[in-house]
Amino acid sequence: MEKQIDTGKNHSELLAGLQEIYSTDPDNLPNALHLAQLYTDLSWYNQALEIYDSMLKKTPADYSIQLAYANLFYAKKDTARAVELLRRIVAIKPDRIEGWNNLGIVLFDSGNREEAAACFKHVLEVEPNNCGAMLNLGNCHDAAGETDKALAVFKQVVAERPDFADGWYNIGNMLVKMRRFDEAERSFERAIRIRPEFASALKNLGYVCEQQDFLDKAESSYRKALELNRTDASIYVNLSSVAIKRGQLDAARESLGNAVKLSPRDANAWISLRDLSLHMGDISTFVKSTLAIVTRLDPAGLAASIRLLIRLGLDEKAEALVKAAGDRGMEHIEIDAEKMRLSLRKNDKVSARLAYRKLSGLAVKSDAVLSAMSEYSVIGGSWEIALSHIAQIADPTSYDERLAWDALIGQRNMSAARTKIENCLCDDPDNSYAWFCLARIAVASFDEAYACECLARSLDAGFTEWEKLEANPDLKAAAGKIIGNEMLRD
Repeated sequence: MEKQIDTGKNHSELLAGLQEIYSTDPDNLPNALHLAQLYTDLSWYNQALEIYDSMLKKTPADYSIQLAYANLFYAKKDTARAVELLRRIVAIKPDRIEGWNNLGIVLFDSGNREEAAACFKHVLEVEPNNCGAMLNLGNCHDAAGETDKALAVFKQVVAERPDFADGWYNIGNMLVKMRRFDEAERSFERAIRIRPEFASALKNLGYVCEQQDFLDKAESSYRKALELNRTDASIYVNLSSVAIKRGQLDAARESLGNAVKLSPRDANAWISLRDLSLHMGDISTFVKSTLAIVTRLDPAGLAASIRLLIRLGLDEKAEALVKAAGDRGMEHIEIDAEKMRLSLRKNDKVSARLAYRKLSGLAVKSDAVLSAMSEYSVIGGSWEIALSHIAQIADPTSYDERLAWDALIGQRNMSAARTKIENCLCDDPDNSYAWFCLARIAVASFDEAYACECLARSLDAGFTEWEKLEANPDLKAAAGKIIGNEMLRD
């Protein structure tokens, strides 16, 4: 529906020339149509509307003016008016395919796929070899999830016109959905041979090559696509994916940085940067990325990010996400659960108790809520209640396992605690908190030598929760023997 203007002039020169002719000869229909179309392309809709209104008063039955007039409302995103005008056009001249094709496009974009398909089929009844209508009909099948039918139609297109790059491109896209990457690769290559500067085909060729681990070819295709379309932030995201697969994490971060600079509202770029930052331990960028997409995250996803920061001991950063959620009016029971954890860490017992009561009243509790409730119970010394909450968690995390160890030790059920901890160490021998808990059990059993041995293993594995050592004088004394009391005080 959009006409491409190719006159060899820039818009300013072209506009000035068309305006000059229109001012002296407003009845010059080709010039007036060209000027109105240029106004439409520039989003100067009121100026275009004035010209069309003037022309329709003089020649109300002119098909090309009626069609262009309807297209103006489509460009303005006034879909209802565009559909109304196009229905009138096809009713008056049902044998003209342009109206049917444009009506199909507008209906398709407004979500009325069934009627859009009927319009394209009508075009094909009048003109069976119309490749544009076939392409649009294939898109209707694709949107309806009928990939096989879409593929069959697109193959009809290239059978009719083997040099139609868009046909080969759409075939490639359907094959990607079917995960037939080798065939998709050949289809995209065919489209690029026909149209060497087909940026979307080059990008998708990069994708299918990446899926087949042809990383050099994938990167080459992505970079060629980027040369042709430097405003497509998703290409930088794709380049970062290749770099990650090669283990080039700094290069991946640089690509994602370029993506978010180019398109600060691109949620996919921020999400990719967020995930990579977490993997690289760059918590500041993780928080920045999360804040950038906080409105795009579902509340449970935001709660998970808050929970992660709390478990890393980054309470201030977790508070920043809680504040961002509040500023945007985001409410969710799992966010409330994480706010309760933060209240516990600030020793705000009143807020924590109120939050716990609210969570307790839920008929159905998610794993995240049960985990937060178990932590509240552990900190409050309600060991049996904590274990009851943990037992209801469908998919316990390693953090939930820690809470279970704490509750069992608190109950003085050392045998059960030791069994669980030793089972964990079989799978994760460098779990610093597991060794720390074994040291607690050993100290409680007056086995100072084994306590020192376990504590040494815990420190070697990276244990840094010094406040837990401070809370246990016997363990603190053992730690002093291992690393020195002066270093412990530091």
